Amino acid sequence: MPAVIAKFHDRFPEVNVTIVECPVHLDAEQILREGRADIGFTLLPTTDEFEAWEILRDEYVLLIPPNTKFSDPPTWTDIATLPLIVPPADQPCEIDLYRHFARFAAPLNIVHKINQDSTIVSMVMQNLGVGILPRLAAEPIPEVIQTRSLPHRTRNSDLFARNSDF
Repeated sequence: MPAVIAKFHDRFPEVNVTIVECPVHLDAEQILREGRADIGFTLLPTTDEFEAWEILRDEYVLLIPPNTKFSDPPTWTDIATLPLIVPPADQPCEIDLYRHFARFAAPLNIVHKINQDSTIVSMVMQNLGVGILPRLAAEPIPEVIQTRSLPHRTRNSDLFARNSDF
C-alpha cells in the first residue's frame, strides 16, 4: 500500500491522504459514519449503509520452506497433512478463510496461530511449518520460499463510502 499512496500523492498532490488503521472493519465503518474519513478499505462485505467497489483480489498462497518438495498444484488432501502456520481465526479478515477451511478441507494440522504476517514468513524460513497468507500480506517473500496458490481462495479488498456521499 505505501507504493500506491506515494504514486497517488505524486499524481494528485492537492489531495490530502491520511491513513488510520483499524483492527476491526466495524471501526472503519464508524469513522466513515462520523465523517472523520471520506472513504475506507475493507475486506468484508459492508451493510447497505455503504457503497462498496471491489478494487483488488489477492490470492491466498502456501508459503513452503526452502528445500521442501511439494506437489503442484496442491490439493486440500495434501494441505491437510502439513504442519500449518496461519493467522488466528478471530482476526476479522481471516474469518472467511476459516469458513473456507471448514467447507473444503479435511481437518487441518494447524501447529501455530500467529498474528503478524512477517512472523509467519520468518517461521517458514526457519522450517517451522508451511504458512498460509494472502500473497500481498506475505510480501516481500524471500526468494528461497516456494509459493503455491491455495485451491480456490482469494481475498477481496473493497473501497467503501457512505451511500449519502454519492
